[in-house]
Formats: sequence, structure tokens, C-alpha cells
Amino acid sequence: AIFLATEDGVEVGGRVSLSGSVETRLDIGWNFEVTGFYDVGSVTESFDAVGRETFRDAVGMGLRYITPIGPIGFLYGIKLDRRPEEGFGRLHFALGYTF
Repeated sequence: AIFLATEDGVEVGGRVSLSGSVETRLDIGWNFEVTGFYDVGSVTESFDAVGRETFRDAVGMGLRYITPIGPIGFLYGIKLDRRPEEGFGRLHFALGYTF
């Protein structure tokens, strides 16, 4: 099961996770690359609960430095279907590639 908690400690999540991602990378030299991405996903309690309204999506950009053991980067994702109580986006620190 996949569970997270809200700021109030209420668990949210489910047993079924579906996700997808598309990413483009551009080498800008000196071991740096810029990236653009689109992510989509859904977490529900069962396959029967999966529907168009359960999916969330985001776009973003980032900068990575390519080391001999893999990339290190900062990426900023923007929520496309933001809810009133949610922020605009979020900065992420990443080691390696997602896929």
C-alpha cells in the first residue's frame, strides 16, 4: 500500500498506483543538461476506483550536473490541476534518473 499523510496526520493513499512520465534532455556542455518533463499519476484504493478524475499532472524543468556515478540535479515541478489548498509547485533535489 502507498500512504502519505497530510499536515494534520491524516493518511492519504491507496493500494493501486498508476503513473507515467515524458522527459526531454538537452546537453548544454561542461557536463550539464537541462530537462523538461510532464508527469501524470493516480493512487487509488482499487482498480475499480481509477477514473479520469483520480489522475493528477504536472510539468517542469530542471538542471542536472552529470557525474561519473550519475546525475545530480534540481528540478521544479508545477501542478497543472492545483487545488485551492495546494501550492503552485515544488523544488526537488534528485540523484540519478527516474527512468
